[in-house]
Amino acid sequence: MISHLMNIDGVKAVAYFKEGPVPELMESYGDLPGVELEQLCRFANDYKRMVQGMVDQLALFTDSMQWTPADGWALHGPEYSACGWGGLVCLYETRKAPLNTIIGRVKEEFFYK
Repeated sequence: MISHLMNIDGVKAVAYFKEGPVPELMESYGDLPGVELEQLCRFANDYKRMVQGMVDQLALFTDSMQWTPADGWALHGPEYSACGWGGLVCLYETRKAPLNTIIGRVKEEFFYK
């Protein structure tokens, strides 16, 4: 259950969404209001697509398919950071939660969803 991610110190919100042109929020937990959770899902969906496009180009230039498909992504900021894996996104406080811990748990939750 993705609710387990909320037990990690610093996690502000976690959401599972159905990917597509307009992502559909399926399950969420955290301190963000509904509108902001939907915006987070939209951002995660769009960012994942953008990363996949860049990875596809990299695979073309290097003649290696080991780059694609992109598995997960992470953005690191001074106050807040976000990471995602498939249709799962997590927003957390940068100083409270280490990226390796968060991305590892997000990956686990995605595969056991």
